[in-house]
Amino acid sequence: MRRIALPLCLGVLAWPGAAAALRTTLDGQPLIVDLTELADVAYHVDNGVVQPEFLPGSTARAPLFNPNWDPTSDNYLDWLNRFDAQATWGRWHAEIHFDSAVFGNTPSVPSNYAICTNGLTGPCENRNLALLLQNRYVDNVEVEKLSLNYLGDHVDATLGDFYLSYGRGLVISMLKVDALGVDTTLRGGNLTLHWGGFSFNAAAGLTNVVNTDESTGEVAPDPNDRVVAARLQWQLPRIVTIGVDGAGFFQNPQTALLQPYEPGSPTQSVPISYLGLGSIQTQPFGPTDVPPTLLSTGNFSATVDMPHLGDHLKAYVEVAHQVQADFTANPAGGATQSTTQGNALLVEADAFLGPATLLVEVKDYQNYIYPLQSSLGSAMYPAFWQQNVYNNPPQLEEIFQEEDPSYTTYGPRVRLDYRVNDHVAPFASIALFQNDTPGYDYAITDGYLGVDVNWQDHRSHAVVSAGRRYEIYNRLSDNPGEPYEQEWWVQYDAVQVLGDVYSLELEGLHRRFDEDLLVGHPWSWGYSYLSLKRSAWTVTLGYEYNTEDPAEWRPENPNAGFSWIISDHYTVRAFAGGREAGLRCINGICRNFPGFTGGSVELAARY
Repeated sequence: MRRIALPLCLGVLAWPGAAAALRTTLDGQPLIVDLTELADVAYHVDNGVVQPEFLPGSTARAPLFNPNWDPTSDNYLDWLNRFDAQATWGRWHAEIHFDSAVFGNTPSVPSNYAICTNGLTGPCENRNLALLLQNRYVDNVEVEKLSLNYLGDHVDATLGDFYLSYGRGLVISMLKVDALGVDTTLRGGNLTLHWGGFSFNAAAGLTNVVNTDESTGEVAPDPNDRVVAARLQWQLPRIVTIGVDGAGFFQNPQTALLQPYEPGSPTQSVPISYLGLGSIQTQPFGPTDVPPTLLSTGNFSATVDMPHLGDHLKAYVEVAHQVQADFTANPAGGATQSTTQGNALLVEADAFLGPATLLVEVKDYQNYIYPLQSSLGSAMYPAFWQQNVYNNPPQLEEIFQEEDPSYTTYGPRVRLDYRVNDHVAPFASIALFQNDTPGYDYAITDGYLGVDVNWQDHRSHAVVSAGRRYEIYNRLSDNPGEPYEQEWWVQYDAVQVLGDVYSLELEGLHRRFDEDLLVGHPWSWGYSYLSLKRSAWTVTLGYEYNTEDPAEWRPENPNAGFSWIISDHYTVRAFAGGREAGLRCINGICRNFPGFTGGSVELAARY
C-alpha cells in the first residue's frame, strides 16, 4: 500500500507535546496562539459480522446467509490524527486544522477476478472482496479547516471554513455532530452586518466534509456542492425578532459523476482534497454510462421569535417554502427536468405556570424534502451519503428515534414538566403524527413518562423515563389500522456521589420492538454503561446489544474503558471490547454503523 511522506514540519506538529503555546503582545494587542491535538490509534479485530455458514455440500460461502459479511474489515490498524491551531489578535481570529489518516496491516486481494451469479469462491470471491475494498484504507493528509475571521462592532466577516444554520434548520443546518462523525462546513465567505436592531448575513461557498470515516476506513473527496444563503433580521429586544432567509443548494456534477469501478478495469485518480495529499480511484465516465440526476434546491423561510409574551409565555413560528429541480442529462442528447415544491410550518410555544411548564410544538411539512443530501452517492460512498446533509428540520421526536423518509408529516407534541419541590420533577409527553408520504403512510402515537430527582444537595441525581410508540398504517394505506412497528423503551441516567471525590454513574437505554413488519420478529436494542469516576480518572464497564438479526450481527458486545486527565494539557482514553452495529440517529440525522470489536487508545493534548 502506498504511503505518504509527510513534510518534516507537519510530522513534528503531529506528535503530541511537540507543539508550543504562544501568549505575547504584538503592536500593543495580546496575541494568543492555542494548539490542540487528538491522536487516535485503533486496532479493528472485526466489524461484528457473524461469519456465514457454508452452503450444503459446498465450500463456497453464501452471501444470502449474511450479505453483510466483510472480512476486509478484520485485523487492521488505523491512526487518525487531528491537529488544530488557532490564533487571536485583537479583532482577528485565524484557524488551521490538519487531518491525517494512516492504515496498517490492511487486506489485499489477488488480482484474478470473475463475475459469478452464485457462490463466492476463488476469482468470484476476489472480485467481491475487491469491491468491498474500494477507496478504503487510503493514507491521506489534508488541511481540513482553514479560516480567517474579523469581528468588529458592526461587522463579522469570515473567509474560509465556517458553520451555518438559520432558524430551526428548515432552510439550512450545517453543524458538527460528533456522535455521527459529521463535520460539514462551507468553504467560502460569510459576512454579517449589524446596525441598530437590524442584522444581515450573506454566505456562499463549497461544501467541505471530513474525508476519512473512522468506523469503516472509507475515504471520500469533498463534495464541493455550491451553496449560497442570506438572512435579514430585525430585533426589538425582549419583544420580538423577525427574520427572512433563503438558501440555494446545487449538487456538483463532477462529484456526482464519480462511480465505482469494476475490479481489474482501468481507473482514474481523483484527489480527496485540493488542500491535501491522497486520492481515490473511480471508473472513468463513458459515453454509454447513465448520467446521474442532479438536484438544485431553494429553501426560503420567515421566522418570528417572541421570547417574552408577558411573564408566562414565549413562542416561535417558522414558515418555509421549497423549490427543487431534478436535472437528468440524456445520453442521446438533451435533458429532462422536473420541479417539485413543498411547504413547512413549525410552531413552538412555552407556558410557564408556576411550578409547571407546558411545551406545545406543531410541525406540518407538506412535500418538504429533508434532509438535503450532498452529491456523494450511496453506491460510491456508503459511509458518507446518509449523514452529510445540508438541512435538518426538527422532528419533535426523541433524539435516538429513527426517522422514516416521509416528506409529508404533521402533528403536535405536548410536554408537561411539574416541579413538586426542589428535589422531584416529573414530566410527561405525548406526540400524534401522521406520515402521508407514499410507502411511509403511518399514524404515529408516541408517549412517555419520567421523573428527574436529586438528593445530597443536588450532588446526586437521576433521570428515568419510559415510553411507548405505535406506528399504524393510516387511511392512505392499503391496510389501514394494521400495525407496522410497535416498541417500548426505558432510558436512565443516574449519578451517586461517594464521599468527596468519587461518584458512581449509570446510564443506558433499552428498546424492545414487539412488532416490526420489516424484521418479522420481536427484537431488542440498547446499551448500559456503569462508571466509577474520580476527579482525574474514570473506569467504565459497558454492554451493548442488538438482537435484530443475530445471524448477521453479533448480538452481544461487552466492553471496558478508561480515561485519565494527566494534566491540564493531556488526557488519555482507552477502549477495549465491542460496539453494536446498526442504525444510529441524532435529531433526525441517521447513518448505518458497522459493529466494532477491538481496542483503541486516544491522546488529547491542549496547550
